Amino acid sequence: MKVNLSFVPPGGGETDYSILFEMPEIPRAGDYISIQRPNQDGTENFIVKRTWWNLEFDEAAKTGTSKEVWVECEFALSPFSSENHKRACESYKARKGELKEFDESMY
Repeated sequence: MKVNLSFVPPGGGETDYSILFEMPEIPRAGDYISIQRPNQDGTENFIVKRTWWNLEFDEAAKTGTSKEVWVECEFALSPFSSENHKRACESYKARKGELKEFDESMY
């Protein structure tokens, strides 16, 4: 299933960037997402805030379809965050006064 992940500051706001992923299911609010990129030490980390569904309804066919699924994800720190991601989180904290962090319960 194709899912658009939209990355926003902690507390919400304008999208910083978005990426289309093929995923086995739609992430739910509160889920943790970590993205590893080739040639990058550490990860980019986010906490799912909400899901946006874009639907289309065909009056003649009396049926609807899913057009797009967008999952809004807030920047968050984890013990494995890359240096670039840490800087982005600290910048958001300085501007918005809010910082999200992964619980360390799984580590």
